[in-house]
Amino acid sequence: MNSIQIHGNLTTSLSLEKKGDVSYVRGCVASNRSPKNEKGDSKVDFFNFVLFGEIQDLDQYAMGVFVRLTGSIRLGEFDGKRTCEVVARKIERVARKSNDEAAA
Repeated sequence: MNSIQIHGNLTTSLSLEKKGDVSYVRGCVASNRSPKNEKGDSKVDFFNFVLFGEIQDLDQYAMGVFVRLTGSIRLGEFDGKRTCEVVARKIERVARKSNDEAAA
């Protein structure tokens, strides 16, 4: 089963786009890798995604908002290069865990 769940910050505000009669949202989520290095820093991965259909309360998904993205990975090819994109089924605003909760 091809399934992925990503927690991270939106890199841009989301806006609804239409092509013909299909509505969709494109965006990108920045997610910190685990574990952190000895300095306490972690590398960041950027996941491009597309979510088809309308989203409730789209205006609350602004740049920097912490979200959980659930969907599947789609691999493709464009101009001879491999591409990877998340086809999202669901996007949700979620509360960030505090350091105390993350350690438990």
